[in-house]
Amino acid sequence: MELVQISDSELKQLASGIDRYPIEQTEVWGTYNQKLGRKVWGRFALKSGKKTKAVIVLTEYSVRGFKYLWAKNGPVWFKSPSPADEAELRELLLVEVKKRDKKVIFVRLHATYEAEDTHRVLQYLPYDKTVLVDLSSGTAQGIVDALPTEGRRAIRRVNKRIEGRDDVQFREVTGLSEQEFAKYYKIMQITAQRDGFRPHPMKVYTDMLSILGPEHARLFAVFIDDKPVCWDLVVVNGKHSWAYYGASLPEAHDVLGADLLDLRTCQTLAAEGVKTFDLMGTDSSRCPELYGVGQYKKRWAHHRTELPWAWDVPVNKPVYLALKHALVSKRVLSGALQKIAKK
Repeated sequence: MELVQISDSELKQLASGIDRYPIEQTEVWGTYNQKLGRKVWGRFALKSGKKTKAVIVLTEYSVRGFKYLWAKNGPVWFKSPSPADEAELRELLLVEVKKRDKKVIFVRLHATYEAEDTHRVLQYLPYDKTVLVDLSSGTAQGIVDALPTEGRRAIRRVNKRIEGRDDVQFREVTGLSEQEFAKYYKIMQITAQRDGFRPHPMKVYTDMLSILGPEHARLFAVFIDDKPVCWDLVVVNGKHSWAYYGASLPEAHDVLGADLLDLRTCQTLAAEGVKTFDLMGTDSSRCPELYGVGQYKKRWAHHRTELPWAWDVPVNKPVYLALKHALVSKRVLSGALQKIAKK
């Protein structure tokens, strides 16, 4: 096999035959990344003779001043790869990286099979299972009928909770100005403080909406008395969609806002011909941290869908291991200080 550099137009042509092609591996996502100060490092096809086996787009990132490359949700394979296929792609890729850019410390990409050259990723929580809501019926009732028993019960609870309440509304609010989005960002800040994570700067969300545009980025919200109480930023690529970001206020629980928002969003997208709604990550043995959200998401499908795990592949192994040690030491120190502060 050989790794061949390709143009964006060649990538588009090759990607057109792949179902559920990840938007992070497209040109429009590259434009979005450039706005955030990142640039595409390279686009490649893995060839076996005249046959293309996989495509991959690598973007430049940095951690603590060290450069790394990330193929987010890539490589994308035309058929399920064997462990040997994945290993050969990584080997060819590292040869290319070492030849072209000696500043790259590691490459982050996705692979189904763990190997000696793969390491758990630094400062990022990946997932290897997700939940896909089936929208293929194209109808509101068809979506509900396709849910497992607990999902149908949840929808009945939602309908009962909002019955007769004219103050509760679902709306699409795509196209907000940056100033208008500020109140939605405030909900994200409240959510982050409650759930213990750090939100992106507001510009990350507004840039995603403006750069990807309404064809690829949509904003949906539930309102009570004309006040937004929960929202989802949904990414769409072809016939498939992903719940990329979301946030909620405590009062959203009064109307089971999360269920209501996801249901109405699914119904809207299904009516437009979208076939799946990816809730983006649930728990597994590799990431038990997602157990809580996994309990909510499992009501939306009869089974979970497996995905390749994200791995770091060192290019400069001594520097990578030193960086890994520094980050682990920082987390240990941070945890110790938090324990002291609580005493």
